[in-house]
Amino acid sequence: MANSRGRGRGANSRSGHPGRRPQQRAAAQPHSKPVAADPNRPDPYGPGLSGWMAKKTGFLLYWLSQRPKWFLPIFVVLLLLGGLIWHPWGAIFMFTLTALLAWLTILSWPVLRTGGRIVRILLILAVFGYGVYEVAYYLTH
Repeated sequence: MANSRGRGRGANSRSGHPGRRPQQRAAAQPHSKPVAADPNRPDPYGPGLSGWMAKKTGFLLYWLSQRPKWFLPIFVVLLLLGGLIWHPWGAIFMFTLTALLAWLTILSWPVLRTGGRIVRILLILAVFGYGVYEVAYYLTH
């Protein structure tokens, strides 16, 4: 059975699928220039360091978004426990945790209020300070 445009809807249509219409392709231009970005359109990543970091580490954000919701909290707890239990290797875990917390803080910085910013900075300093303490303790004993 044919529709008003003469294309069939059955298995004999060009697309091979009964309900799908064939796609129309635009003619390719041999020497077309890339379209410039609209200067009035806001950057989807946001301005400043947070936007730059989101652009550069977008693949990590995508990878984390594909993990189960419990993955990141369990990973953070394992890093923290590793930093508190295994001496002197705990400093490596603590510095890794510091980097992870700093990365997440930078990404969320534009939407944080002052209290949230202060708490996150204090947490990062505490974890980093404990890592430095581990290294100093290991080097002096």
